[in-house]
Amino acid sequence: MTKWLTLAGVGGASAPDLMAATHPMGVSAAAWETVSGGTALGVIAAPEYPWVIAAEGEDPDAPRQALARILAAVPPGDAGTPEMFEEIYRRGDAADIGGDGRDIFYARVTVREAVTEPLNDWYNNVHLPEVGAAGLVAGRRFRSADAAHTFLALYRLESLDVLRSDAINAVRGLGGFEDDVTSFARLEARSADRCFGTLD
Repeated sequence: MTKWLTLAGVGGASAPDLMAATHPMGVSAAAWETVSGGTALGVIAAPEYPWVIAAEGEDPDAPRQALARILAAVPPGDAGTPEMFEEIYRRGDAADIGGDGRDIFYARVTVREAVTEPLNDWYNNVHLPEVGAAGLVAGRRFRSADAAHTFLALYRLESLDVLRSDAINAVRGLGGFEDDVTSFARLEARSADRCFGTLD
């Protein structure tokens, strides 16, 4: 079953309270404290927002509504614009966002339309297995519903230290598609909170 994921960056000094909002049945939500971001491979910079929150479900409306309820408790101006993604691939070891308390890493990339098919083939069949073997497990990939030719790769990992390992550095990159990338962003975040959907 296809999953839909919506997420947004959030400001403020404390974690968004997921349990304060009521979520539709079948929706899971999670919050992560951001550690670093960046707009280039291997570049570590301060993230734009101290928190990222996400909601996920089997149709786009339910997670969108769930995220809106969480953001309703966030002071005006403290949240970024939510973005919706449709899942297009997942490894067998992948879990939904509310499934465990692991840290996350994601890479968001926009590419020229002409390379979307070969990029997807490389990402799914070459890159996810090689970074998985290096410790970046539970890979999932999404296509943005809001921005053309934009993809999100989301990983769950036991520790963000994995991202600094020699094994990951050896397979870091975009498979020769670097010249076709028009925008790139990366984010590392520690698990803060998670919850599963409940009836309204």
